Amino acid sequence: MKAVHFGAGNIGRGFVGLLLRQGGYEVVFSDVADALVDAINAADSYTVHEAGPGGPITS
Repeated sequence: MKAVHFGAGNIGRGFVGLLLRQGGYEVVFSDVADALVDAINAADSYTVHEAGPGGPITS
């Protein structure tokens, strides 16, 4: 199943996108910032670093 998230900023990519992906969705981001869209499209994936002591790192 595919999920479209409008807004590919830090919260969208780091929190909402991660939760959707962990829930089994293919995530598609939509944003008006051309440079951000180009950077996301150029990469296969990105890494999420959870802040705080002992926070996990998820790719």
